[in-house]
Amino acid sequence: MLNSAGVFFSPVCVELGFTQGGISAYLTFYSWSTCVGMLLVARFFPRLDTRVLMSACAIFVILALGLMSIYDELWQWYASGVVFGLAGSFLFVVPAPILIGNWFYCRAGLATGVAMAFSGIGAAAFSPLFTLLIGQIGWRATYVVAAAIAAVLILPWTLFVFRFSPEKMGLKPYGWVGERPGADQDAGSPLRQGATLRQALPTAAFALLFLFAGMSSCYGAYNSQLPNFALTAGMSALFGAGLVSFSQMGNIFSKVVMGWLTDRLGIYITVILQLALVAASMVIFMLAPSAEALCVAAFLFGFQNNLVSASTPLLIKSVFGIRSYTEIFSFVRLGTGIIGGIGITAVALSYDAFGTYEIAFAGGCLLALLSIACVVGVFLARKKACWG
Repeated sequence: MLNSAGVFFSPVCVELGFTQGGISAYLTFYSWSTCVGMLLVARFFPRLDTRVLMSACAIFVILALGLMSIYDELWQWYASGVVFGLAGSFLFVVPAPILIGNWFYCRAGLATGVAMAFSGIGAAAFSPLFTLLIGQIGWRATYVVAAAIAAVLILPWTLFVFRFSPEKMGLKPYGWVGERPGADQDAGSPLRQGATLRQALPTAAFALLFLFAGMSSCYGAYNSQLPNFALTAGMSALFGAGLVSFSQMGNIFSKVVMGWLTDRLGIYITVILQLALVAASMVIFMLAPSAEALCVAAFLFGFQNNLVSASTPLLIKSVFGIRSYTEIFSFVRLGTGIIGGIGITAVALSYDAFGTYEIAFAGGCLLALLSIACVVGVFLARKKACWG
């Protein structure tokens, strides 16, 4: 729904006369709406039946996607963006690490990487497919196809499979070797160790994680602009969709391999390595030496997808533990809505103003360096923290 959104932008703009900044802003409305959605996730996700809650939200999001096929005004896309943010908060990014955190006591890094890799598989497959369909049946009918595919891929799992925790089924998390977790009276239980939300919020580590999540989410703007960037570089629309696919291949690779590296090298070294590769991709995009180099840059750029979906939750667990993980994660994710929402529009507006993406790519390189500084700061803050 989101990683393939950019392939629709150019054909919609050509037919309806929108600018790249105008159509891209619906993703900003999505990001800002997640600021409210994340707070709702923290409040309701642990309390309500996971199957009912996620299925209802999925239906809203699928309808918001399908209705884009009949839109003619920008405000209608913005309305769908708001639905994506409010209802999608219970589907996109947040539920996966929460559910995995509950179901995996061991090897959570690898499990999170494998699970989140499927967002890359989806975009890698569907971006070129949607581009071909847009050429054959138009963007309106393709939106309907996208909504139908989303329904088939989401609803069977939300309706019949997901449970909030293994305790709901009388089971234990994978790798659990002690007494059954989850008893509130056992203060020594791993599920009782860590910071409370009230303890976490005023800390420097929380502020740095907030900034890190926000700056990392700005890269989503580049992902949605790759198809149009390809056109400005003299390439075809299909090549632009191919860049999205290469980016998602990097996404898949990073989530599996980085999850594996996290379990062995630690989350801090792994994240810094990711950010260095993302910075390198920005430099290659800026130079744009050849089509082959752009494919390499897109692959390396795909490593940014892992920063918000997998690295951020693992950093939170490393600093604050799992006692109030769901609540703390939801508040950190506000950074992706507030800061990331600005970044999404800024990249497109930069192109509208200057007719090139070079300034935006230079800004992306700077974001990577600032994010590395945040990670180092979080590591230093963690060494001083001691949560009982």
